This record gives sequence, structure tokens and C-alpha cells, in this order.
Amino acid sequence: MPALGRPSSFERVASAGARAADSLDRLLPPFVCAPRAARLRELEDAPPGWLIEAVGRPPARGKNASASILARQRAALAIDDYRRNHGWDSPYEGLGPKPTDDLLARRPHVG
Repeated sequence: MPALGRPSSFERVASAGARAADSLDRLLPPFVCAPRAARLRELEDAPPGWLIEAVGRPPARGKNASASILARQRAALAIDDYRRNHGWDSPYEGLGPKPTDDLLARRPHVG
């Protein structure tokens, strides 16, 4: 046990590590990630209602969850891209109304 008033080896190492991290923060430029990575982070940190409606809640992180997490991430970005490209901005519905099978209803109106 260290003497009173004298830091332990662990405390000295922790302090040195903190000082080194502070020095690196001052020397290195701030980290900037790719826009799609940033958007994915936003979608994962606070999933909007439309995303939960479209693909459900995030899977529990566990030993064998990597495939389902990756699939959900891909779906989230694909749906987000679709919404941005097609102007769909409903806060509740991910993809909008389902297409109809009625050929007459799908035909453009000429009038």
C-alpha cells in the first residue's frame, strides 16, 4: 500500500495517460467521419419513429447478432436514402403508401 500523500503506480500511469491524451488532442486535427457514417450514427443513437416502423427496434447486441445488426444498418441507410431522394418526410411511416396492384390506378392521368 502506498504511503499517504504519495500516488500509487496505477495513479501515476493513469495521470501520464491522461496527459498524453490531452497532448494528442491538441496536436491532431479533430476527427471528421464520412457523412453516411455520421448519418448512420444519428439513426442508431436516436432511431426516428419511421425507422422503427419500417425495420423494427435495433436487435440486442450479443454474441451472434452481428449479421442482424449489419442488415438493419443497411436497411436504415437504404430507407433514409429513399426518403431523401423522393421527398418522403412523414415522421411515422418509413416508406409511404404501398403501391397498388390496380393497373388503371397506376396509369398516368391524361386530361
